[in-house]
Amino acid sequence: MTPLRLALGGAAALVLILVIGIVLYNFDPFGRRKNAEQRAENATTQAVTSEVVAKATDTHHTETIVIRERADRAIQTVDRAPGADDPIDLDRRATLCAALASVRNSVVCETDGDDPGNSESPVQGSEDAP
Repeated sequence: MTPLRLALGGAAALVLILVIGIVLYNFDPFGRRKNAEQRAENATTQAVTSEVVAKATDTHHTETIVIRERADRAIQTVDRAPGADDPIDLDRRATLCAALASVRNSVVCETDGDDPGNSESPVQGSEDAP
């Protein structure tokens, strides 16, 4: 074999490898670039989603605090109102108990052994009842 034929064969092999490489790179038959793009898109989506979730959580937490503060202020306002410590009238208490019972579909006010005129009597289902 002459050196010229050897050089031409080597150049032909190199051109063939180069053409195959270009074809495989451009057509991406194994989906390598598509997979990389998909992974990048998934990472972006996860980052955006976690941002949205964090913002929603912060907003919920802030709104909950604001609602609790407003509720506490309203309770304090009612507690400071004139006559807040006066016992409830028996007729008014019976009306309130009946209204609560109709909403909750159960007995709300206990009447066994407690003084119905006493505003300190326990109400079933209330958070403050012992």
